Amino acid sequence: NKEQEQARLSKEIERLEPKVEEYARKLLDPDYETKVPEKVRVSNTSKLAGYRSELATVLEAMEKLSKL
Repeated sequence: NKEQEQARLSKEIERLEPKVEEYARKLLDPDYETKVPEKVRVSNTSKLAGYRSELATVLEAMEKLSKL
């Protein structure tokens, strides 16, 4: 039902937002480029993109659900 789905989506948002913030904060660190190996930087950039995409999908689903 609608309420259960909204609760599930809310939990997903609560799970994803801190991850997006964490990886965005890492990438913005002034010493990030010099201290973090390229392999890890590529991995972190990829993870951030994935989390942002997943969050956008969940937020879109939540918006559609709220219009029902």
